[in-house]
Amino acid sequence: MARISKPNRICLILSVVALLFLSLICVIGLFTFNHLFASLISRKLAILPGSEIFDNWKSPSVPVYFSIYLYNLTNPEEVLNGGRPRFDEVGPYVYREDRQRNNVEFSEESPPKTVKYQHRILYYFQPELSVGPDDQGIVTSLDLVTVAINNLPEYLKIAFFLYTFNAFVSKTPREIIWGYEDPLMSACLSYGTCDTDRAGLMVTKNGTKVSDFVIDTGAYNISNVGKVLRYNGETSLNYWHTDYANMINGTDGSVIRPGLQMSSRIFFFVPDFCRSFHSDAVGWATATHDSGVHLLRFASHPEQSQNATVNPLNAAFCPKKKAGPDCPPTGMIPLSPCSNPRIAVPIFACQPHFLGADPSIRAAMDGIREPDVKHDSTILLIEPNTGFVLEAFKKVQINAYIENRASLNEVYKDMAGPYFFPLAWFTEFAVADKKALSKISNYILKPKKIIPIVLSTVGSLALISAVILIAVLLRRYKLTKTDSVSIHGQAESTFVPTDSGFRNKSDESPYDQWTVKPSPEHDSFQVIESKPLLKPSDTAGKTVA
Repeated sequence: MARISKPNRICLILSVVALLFLSLICVIGLFTFNHLFASLISRKLAILPGSEIFDNWKSPSVPVYFSIYLYNLTNPEEVLNGGRPRFDEVGPYVYREDRQRNNVEFSEESPPKTVKYQHRILYYFQPELSVGPDDQGIVTSLDLVTVAINNLPEYLKIAFFLYTFNAFVSKTPREIIWGYEDPLMSACLSYGTCDTDRAGLMVTKNGTKVSDFVIDTGAYNISNVGKVLRYNGETSLNYWHTDYANMINGTDGSVIRPGLQMSSRIFFFVPDFCRSFHSDAVGWATATHDSGVHLLRFASHPEQSQNATVNPLNAAFCPKKKAGPDCPPTGMIPLSPCSNPRIAVPIFACQPHFLGADPSIRAAMDGIREPDVKHDSTILLIEPNTGFVLEAFKKVQINAYIENRASLNEVYKDMAGPYFFPLAWFTEFAVADKKALSKISNYILKPKKIIPIVLSTVGSLALISAVILIAVLLRRYKLTKTDSVSIHGQAESTFVPTDSGFRNKSDESPYDQWTVKPSPEHDSFQVIESKPLLKPSDTAGKTVA
């Protein structure tokens, strides 16, 4: 076999080194890829001026909807005479939310550590998604003004002595939800006790209530992105009994930290509830508009609404000002501390249809359907690599506590009870469309899946190629060395010099002599002629020595 020339040999050796180096780079890339990928994603997720994340955070591209069902009391007279309340549901009435973050100001660091803004929500009715116009039809519900005034201190109740009180009101869905003028509320406003002259479930929500937030941009620690640092200028609340209960902990839900796992727990600050909550990952789910995007499913833990007897930590969340029971039963979350600082209105939140609440509450009424964990739970579906909330279903039921104790107007004196009277339940929901899912899939998920495959393939091919080249080099070297040693060895042991070349001295044939001479072109020998040494007749009767 011909020897490999020196330039070719150097080229092959360099190729082997390059292939081994490439293979090593691919192996290192495989082991460090997840960390590098997470680091790259983190840089893109901070809320910084001019970034795509900032633009989407300030003006969300995924529409958010508010869908509400009202509880219509069908037997108000029976209830006032001691009968069981009976309800039917009216709805849904659906509104699109316009979530605005205005007056945005970043801190002076570079990059900025915090961002300050004002948050408000506007609601726009969506007739095509609703059961009908929200200004048509009549719904009978509890008169919240009467409930509120019955919970005023005795010295304030006297101011309303001459007014007429109603146990229930019958209004259009729009009036029940967004408010209606009420003479008692006008009087309350004139006394400086109330903030408005209108009564309604969400009378202060539609563009009226503006909250000030300061949050972490995540520029220095992406795990803190979106974390609420100040709410209305305060770093903590003062509604509850302990510092722990008054903590402002977590985000507002619009931004979640990246790198979530099945063991992750995320925290939220909910201004409407005046407290923080946490949710745990409970499993995997696929997006509604399935595009191969797998999402982590987060749900709230029931321990957060257990009564203080079952969970002593919740004793800290018993209202300071009495509004209803001293401490709510399991499943009920008091809203009175943050509804009006001057009036302790006994309003309580729970999951729709009293899911997770004390069974005796629902058992005291008729017409409330059986609660369903799948349909009545608050659920978040989050893409774990980025923390993007791609689907959210926040579900809440609003109730008012009423009892037949002695009061200023005695409108409830013959009623049974007490009751956690259901007023409405609603769902705030947002679902990412196919375009948003495709963008996440193409720019984040597919590269994360494909790049390790490419690294593995390239690294394997480089290693295999290097091994093959090494084998070829070794084989060429071994064969060349073997040929050289064999031929040179024979020259020393079997050829003797003659006048015309070399003779094979081990050849016992008396007839021929082979003559060879070195080849100038190769490190080998070449046979050039063959001569008979003896004629057959010359050997007759002789012994060849």
